[in-house]
Amino acid sequence: MPSRRDAGVPVRERALRGAALAALVVMAARILLAPVSVTEVMRASTTDLHPALVRATYRTVPAIELDAARTLTPMERDWLRALSRAETTVRWRPSRSLATLAVQAERSVEPGGGLAITMLAPRAMPIVVGDDDGIIDSLRTGDGALSIAATVTGALHVRTDDVAADVPRRDSLPIRSVVIIGQATWETKFIAAALEESGWPVVVSMRVAPGVVVGPGATIPLDTTHVSAVVVLDSVATRAADVARYVRSGGGAILAMGAVLSPAIASLAGVSPAQRLRGELGALTSSDPVNGLAATTFTIRDSRSSVLDRRGSAPIVVARRSGAGRVLALGVEDTWRWRMAGASGSVEAHRRWWSRTVASVAYAPLTIATEDGGLDAAPTAAMYAALGAPASFVTSPSALPKIVVDWLLVAVILIGLMGEWASRRLRGAR
Repeated sequence: MPSRRDAGVPVRERALRGAALAALVVMAARILLAPVSVTEVMRASTTDLHPALVRATYRTVPAIELDAARTLTPMERDWLRALSRAETTVRWRPSRSLATLAVQAERSVEPGGGLAITMLAPRAMPIVVGDDDGIIDSLRTGDGALSIAATVTGALHVRTDDVAADVPRRDSLPIRSVVIIGQATWETKFIAAALEESGWPVVVSMRVAPGVVVGPGATIPLDTTHVSAVVVLDSVATRAADVARYVRSGGGAILAMGAVLSPAIASLAGVSPAQRLRGELGALTSSDPVNGLAATTFTIRDSRSSVLDRRGSAPIVVARRSGAGRVLALGVEDTWRWRMAGASGSVEAHRRWWSRTVASVAYAPLTIATEDGGLDAAPTAAMYAALGAPASFVTSPSALPKIVVDWLLVAVILIGLMGEWASRRLRGAR
């Protein structure tokens, strides 16, 4: 039976005291029943990732959950991977769709050639290309290929809105000689002139009579130490074995019709002559002057061969691998007529055509001219490789953090005690 004193206590004071006592009981239970090791999840975003990584390094963090609005730098990826190997679970998810960007850059084998860039990126994406000195060019991705004639200083940098790829600059080794083997004809003369004008060092081996060969090309060793490519315009029975050995060791060879017809070297070409076609009348002065030249079509004998040019549906330029080297069977004949009888600019066009043809087979191994530390050619793929696939870690909106619950309990205790005290004072009780 309640005492006379308790009977005079208003209900509101009892309710306030009960709420405060209940909150105290709940807080005591949370303290006493809490597990010894509480799993702490550190949440971070790419905007504040560095401070989060520092905190996770200096104290034990069981799990890190990352919202990625951009791809990570190599240092950030390596740091997270190191934490994951130190028993910290690392999960990440993109806060928006990350573009897939991959870049490959190679310097052209031609003397003074530019930089050929191949990239994988979504279409219509704005791309900024630069080097260590600044911006070189900007474009929207279309066919995925770009050629830069400018000199690149240091590494090549490709940027989009949220992805950045960096590629080390690659320089070719000094270009070696191009050996031209053929008869004393206009074709031999003007091919040598075109390549020399393009900057290639040219060595000619010219047959002026049966059994009589003049020029330094007759004695130069055919190996990748001295020669970048061999252009064979005539039967080479005297050096057939040398050419075959050179190609199989990694060198490049262009075999014109005279060489393709030679039994001693025909096995390198992987083709057989099929039909000889006349040049199209008036085509030498048109936009496609190669059609104005006579050509011999090929029957391909090696299924691994690649057709690079056709006359109609018949192949006239065929490339194939032979050992470690490359061979180009060239059915186009008398290209000197293009240079001599073509339209305005035909000399430059002939020169460029032959330079690119030789460059397509030339031996010129590429070396990295800048350190590749910290460079990243495929950042999105590297992020997946380092951290795995994105994970889902959506937090339930009803789940309140521990600190919030604790402060709510403290507030209930204070409000209950202060409310009861105020009520007692208002009615004149102590």
